[in-house]
Amino acid sequence: MALGVSVKAAATAPVMQLYGDVGIDVLAADVAKSLESAGGRDITINLFSYGGDAGEGLAIHDILARYQGQKTIIIDGVAASAGSMVAMAGDRVVMPDNSLIMIHNCWSMAAGDAESLRTSANLLDTYSASYRQTYAKKTGADETQVDEWMAAGSGAGTWFTAEAAVAAGLADEVIAPVDVRASVPPMPSDRFSNPPAALLKSWAVIHSLTAEEKPEPSENQMTSQSQAGGAPAATI
Repeated sequence: MALGVSVKAAATAPVMQLYGDVGIDVLAADVAKSLESAGGRDITINLFSYGGDAGEGLAIHDILARYQGQKTIIIDGVAASAGSMVAMAGDRVVMPDNSLIMIHNCWSMAAGDAESLRTSANLLDTYSASYRQTYAKKTGADETQVDEWMAAGSGAGTWFTAEAAVAAGLADEVIAPVDVRASVPPMPSDRFSNPPAALLKSWAVIHSLTAEEKPEPSENQMTSQSQAGGAPAATI
């Protein structure tokens, strides 16, 4: 089971944690298996995700949506992109008043000849249409309005504060704030086209803390690393 999915027993109802990138840390197969252990009881789902694989996001949404128990999804910090699609499966979506939701048109990288790129663009339109339909169903807004949210900012999409998300129908309740700084990983600021200032500030704080806590390598470690050679591992 991926590290981003876990279920904890509670006195009243199970609690599921979905933390991380959809399709890497949070997988549909793990969510389905975890729900089996919940046994149809009402469940609370703590969600924190900057997004990930669009198809995996749809799969997780559908698995959660057909679960028979009442699902309360609490957004811990951020539910963006494919992460926001997961949130739409909640019977009740709860946001601390410092949390954020972001929705946008699906995007990807592609290579090939002109026909291949046209096929990729059409596929992106199909994925975005599915996302648009799901957001519209949750919010009660027409798809034209949802399309405006998703297409805003030349691909940046729209970021919603907790209050704005409730007003739009993406969430149902705003609760007291929580300190989510420990949940914000160091990330490149260019992962999103137009993140809100509060999120950029959180990333900057985490980057500075990480730099302060990282020990300087010893001479032996530096020698060992130099001898090992090779390119650095790719990151997402």
